[in-house]
Amino acid sequence: MKAFTKDEMALLQKFSTDGLINSETQRFRVDPNMCYVPKDVRASDPAFWNPKKPAVKATTTPQPPR
Repeated sequence: MKAFTKDEMALLQKFSTDGLINSETQRFRVDPNMCYVPKDVRASDPAFWNPKKPAVKATTTPQPPR
């Protein structure tokens, strides 16, 4: 936007006030545990695509009272 001329900035301002009906922003993230990517993509960054999974502690389920 710094490179806009005054005329271009005025045109953008006019569009924003007169022509724009709705604006929406969506943010996504890439989760290596939920993505299915080809082997060559996984090989490009193994630390990201093949994270070490945390050890799962074994828990006992409480017994109901008798």
